[in-house]
Amino acid sequence: MYLKFRQILYLFIGVEIIFVFGLVSLGYFNYNNAVYSTVLFAVSFCECLYVIYSYNKKDALLMLFFICAYIVRCLLIYYDVNIHEIDPGDAVDFRAGGEYFFYHNILMFRGEILKGSCTILLMGIINKIFGPQRFIVEYCSTLCFISSALITNQILKRYNIKKRVRYILILWMLFTPQNIRHTSASNREGFIQLFLSVSLYFFLLWIEHKKKRYIIGAFVPLIVAMCMHSGTVGILAGYIVWLAFYDKRKRKLSIKGKTVLVLLLSVALLIIVYSRFSNVLFGKFSSLENITDIVQPSISSGDGGSGYSVPGSNADSISEIILYSPLRMIYFLLSPMPWDWRGFKDAIAFMICSVPQLIIAVQFVKRVIFGSRHKYTWEKSIIIALMASAFACAFIFGWGCRNAGTAIRHRDKFLSLYVIMLGFLAKLDGKAEEIRTSVRK
Repeated sequence: MYLKFRQILYLFIGVEIIFVFGLVSLGYFNYNNAVYSTVLFAVSFCECLYVIYSYNKKDALLMLFFICAYIVRCLLIYYDVNIHEIDPGDAVDFRAGGEYFFYHNILMFRGEILKGSCTILLMGIINKIFGPQRFIVEYCSTLCFISSALITNQILKRYNIKKRVRYILILWMLFTPQNIRHTSASNREGFIQLFLSVSLYFFLLWIEHKKKRYIIGAFVPLIVAMCMHSGTVGILAGYIVWLAFYDKRKRKLSIKGKTVLVLLLSVALLIIVYSRFSNVLFGKFSSLENITDIVQPSISSGDGGSGYSVPGSNADSISEIILYSPLRMIYFLLSPMPWDWRGFKDAIAFMICSVPQLIIAVQFVKRVIFGSRHKYTWEKSIIIALMASAFACAFIFGWGCRNAGTAIRHRDKFLSLYVIMLGFLAKLDGKAEEIRTSVRK
């Protein structure tokens, strides 16, 4: 019997947990046993290959993409653990925090005890289950990213994006160089990408079917992602735009009677949530007291060879924040800019990591803003909602960093969002098939 996508993932997770708890509880292996780690990895490796095969067995080329991406990351994990540290920055601190939680049940990051940190908690739980094995945390990050890519591909297939376009988008998502490095180390990027992909998947299901369980499925993983990095709250902007402006009868976004009510309720809810859970959900923003506190993170993140100079570093008023925000958003989305290139590597980084965002902007202006107002209104509404999410995230991170390497790392958190937007824009461009009839009903 052919298993469905979600059944395959549930089977994979269930077998993995039962296998680990079974061996440890029976006393065959302990957490510090090298044989235990080897057997665990071997079984998990075979399981993951089975998941990829089962999901893509009718598409040999796509299956090859996923298997190659998976094996490349596994080899990089081996290199990181046994030969040379591939990410000596945040990954070291996150790993240390997870191990400290394993031994002391205390959330600590860089010597500071935290009131709430979902990243440290998650890595600590992984250590509690599998033991303080460095490669296990990195391998879980890889599994989360591969799952995120599988879910994103499922979204593209669901809306009948042409196979050639889907291949290009998934290939880009799987083999973005910086993302390969970040999802093969003890970073939070792989975990965040999974939660955001799941959130977008259920958000689109809710748009299609209007069932309450789907909107819950969209918000819960988004909240988890927010606990791991407050900046991902920008995704919420697109959800609010759809709730406030979408007219079911006209099948497009428009101002209605409920628009103002939804916006006011959303703002009120955010204020209430912020006041009660600021340390957990909005850790990056909880210390903001004035305008200069917004600017300060970008100043401190401008260190390093890839730092860039952008106006607004001395902004001290709301008007200046508004004035300089578009430029800072552009820098965040497109850096390293050509005039900041230090050599061939920066040029390659721009082509691979920045050009897709430029394509999104050009196609959005061409197909959505200046395109026919009477065609593809449903698809355009989805793109506008997703663009609202992308803009909000760009605003937040645009003021949060001033370094091309940091900007690329943060952009990688939203790879699934960019891929979905490119897929729908390709449909408007006539490069994909029509959305199936049942979606329009």
